[in-house]
Amino acid sequence: MGETASLISALAQLTGAGATAAGAYSQARALRSQGEYEGRIASSNAALSDLQASDAIRRGEFEAQERARQTQQLAGAQKAGFAAQGVEIGSGTPSEVVADTELLGGLDIETIRTNAFREAWGHRVQAQQARYAGKFGLQAARARARSTLLTGGAQAFGGVAGAFSTYAGSLKKPDVPEGYTGNTYKRGAKGRDAYLGPDY
Repeated sequence: MGETASLISALAQLTGAGATAAGAYSQARALRSQGEYEGRIASSNAALSDLQASDAIRRGEFEAQERARQTQQLAGAQKAGFAAQGVEIGSGTPSEVVADTELLGGLDIETIRTNAFREAWGHRVQAQQARYAGKFGLQAARARARSTLLTGGAQAFGGVAGAFSTYAGSLKKPDVPEGYTGNTYKRGAKGRDAYLGPDY
């Protein structure tokens, strides 16, 4: 292969190496961008779950207060009814009826708040899972991007090395006389080497 052809081949290999490096860089950027996008989606989902958790607590507290108000109204109506009939409500059955009403109302209030807390807890768990998923997804995307860059860089380096090897192999070597095996040196008295000429 002539020097010109070798040079063309080497340039083609260099071009291929450059294209490999550019492709690896583009792919790495795409992987990183995808990871960052998924991370933003995960953060948005986490924020939404946080809002849902806060909303569950607010709704639960509102329902609990509403149930407490209804319980007070019912107990007040019972007391008024007993009083209108001339029944003493400080003891006996009327007092037990009012006490049961207040007890059941209190249990309902605690149930409402417990359910609200459980709902909020579920949303908070979802929020935390979304944050972890976003964090680990971004780290995985960065790792894939680094791996792509390293692989592409190694391939590009191999292409460059191959190009130089191709070109260097085509360079004209100096003519060597037939039978030449090297130069002969003789160690002198003071450690100097005396050139005795080529060996044939």
